[in-house]
Amino acid sequence: MATAVQIAKAEDARAFDATLEALMASPNADVRRRVALAAGRIGDVKAVAALAKLVEKDASDDVRVTAVFALGEVESIEGAAAVVAVLDDLKASAALRGRAIEAAGKIAAANAAHDDAKQLGLAILSALRFENKRAV
Repeated sequence: MATAVQIAKAEDARAFDATLEALMASPNADVRRRVALAAGRIGDVKAVAALAKLVEKDASDDVRVTAVFALGEVESIEGAAAVVAVLDDLKASAALRGRAIEAAGKIAAANAAHDDAKQLGLAILSALRFENKRAV
């Protein structure tokens, strides 16, 4: 219960801090997932590195899905590499790839003038073409 309160307070204050970052290493996947969601809602670019680490290395697909969604919520171009890595992984779950497509779109739209926005757009198109072929 105390952990849930910590997360809710940080989210309410819109403050991503060392406490939330430490909770991203919790042995409990539900805690890691909830912290990732809070980080996305908070929207602080300071959370991008920790979220990217969850996307890349977490053992739970649910945590990875939520973390990639959170990267899209933050809308920082700094999260682009982690999102593109998911889109390039053709063995990633459909849920993870779907959320990565969504995140890529949000990041690209928020950073349209940035050079990496074009790479995100191309990654989205490639992923959608692949998923379309896989669905047939």
